[in-house]
Amino acid sequence: MDPKVQLSIEVNTLHEILDELNYYRLLQLDPDCFEGEIQPAARAASRQHHPDRVSAIGDSEVLSKANDIFERVKEAGENLQDPDKRA
Repeated sequence: MDPKVQLSIEVNTLHEILDELNYYRLLQLDPDCFEGEIQPAARAASRQHHPDRVSAIGDSEVLSKANDIFERVKEAGENLQDPDKRA
């Protein structure tokens, strides 16, 4: 399969279920994870879902969805790294 098509499908699929995912599921973490596991997972998810990855596709709708996903990943990382918000 063409990598651009595959990436477009991944972005569209994740965007469809984005509201159903909590922060832990979005970062692929267990709710009982250690605090030290959060930052590496957030960084990995940020790299994986960064909008620059999809800019080569040239589809503004997919880019907009990628931006939404990236913002949610960033929000998840920030909230889970704050002990007060995580509690």
